[in-house]
Amino acid sequence: MKERARKASSLIQVILSEAIHAEIDATSFGMITVRRVKVSDDLGWAKVFMSGLRNQEKLVETLNKRIYYLQGVVNRKLAMRKSPRLRFVLDDTAEYVEKIEKLIKKAKGELVDSL
Repeated sequence: MKERARKASSLIQVILSEAIHAEIDATSFGMITVRRVKVSDDLGWAKVFMSGLRNQEKLVETLNKRIYYLQGVVNRKLAMRKSPRLRFVLDDTAEYVEKIEKLIKKAKGELVDSL
């Protein structure tokens, strides 16, 4: 990732965190977290990885319904000629790590059994 994209990514993450916590009622989602933001090198788009303690799919759906408002907040605060277009997605990193850990434990168990 280029330096401009990296800086834009960090700024967008901070801006969206503040805007989402001010705008979205977190009671039905638990703690809402902007896990990371991946901005394309040409600064054309930004994929925003989100997580919540409950109803994660509904959280992403709610954010995508309010995308015009959130995009406007980013556009005003980012101070760039062209702001990246936002796209909210569910961050499934925790589930992926858990799955890999289970596979490793299973493989270790099979290795011990074969000795």
